[in-house]
Amino acid sequence: MKRPAATAVALAADPSAVTLYRLGLLGVNLGLWTLIVVIVRAL
Repeated sequence: MKRPAATAVALAADPSAVTLYRLGLLGVNLGLWTLIVVIVRAL
């Protein structure tokens, strides 16, 4: 994360971008956890 300031400014300028950003992070986190669970169960 080399551009936290630019990201913060971009998000602060557009509320809907904040929502999309949070939904994106949530989706990525859920995807990673699902992948981990599937791999662990497959072992």
